Amino acid sequence: MDASTALDRATICANLAFTADADARARLTEALAAPQNTNLASYMRDVITTAANAQPWHSLLERAEHCGLREALIIERRKATESLLVSGYGMSTCMITNAGRFAEQEGLRRFLSGTELIDITETPAPVAEPAPEPAPGPASIPVPPQKVTQAQRRVLQVIAEAGVAIYEGKIGQRRVETRKSGHVRPRMDMVQQAIERGWAVQDRSISLYRGQDVSLTDAGRAILAG
Repeated sequence: MDASTALDRATICANLAFTADADARARLTEALAAPQNTNLASYMRDVITTAANAQPWHSLLERAEHCGLREALIIERRKATESLLVSGYGMSTCMITNAGRFAEQEGLRRFLSGTELIDITETPAPVAEPAPEPAPGPASIPVPPQKVTQAQRRVLQVIAEAGVAIYEGKIGQRRVETRKSGHVRPRMDMVQQAIERGWAVQDRSISLYRGQDVSLTDAGRAILAG
């Protein structure tokens, strides 16, 4: 699969693990606040398990920001495999320690299973061929400038002045944030419209979990300058 599809799939898997971890921690917090709660051990086991499941995905996304997803997958899968091969499961007198060790190994197995089908194929660069001599054509007809509403222009100004990023906390729930304070946060549909019209571009090289920056294209800057 191509790098963009692989990144989307990895982000979905990671967000599922992150959400499960956050939900387990929230349930434990509520249980600790409840008087005479007798089920704390079960909530604690859930937190240990979901944290262990989420940890490899955290490592993968952080490494992918520095060396790309393909290289990060190779490194993190190798680390998980080596950890499972060399680390034995020794019993401890502490039940929490035993649960943590077991959850860590099970989390690594789940990570290896979840990333097994995320295979990024390297597309060879096409060999450039000499371009044919362009045939003389009719005189170019000037293209009228695009009509831009005041609301659209304000969105472009916020992108240029404050910096805008798109986040996805849970699957399908995306939001827009400004990098600088003191600016009105634009609506998600207005930012998406600017991207679709070629006035702005979204940086998809990093995960939505970390935030994908939106920047103006030459067309967007030309609109603001006009």
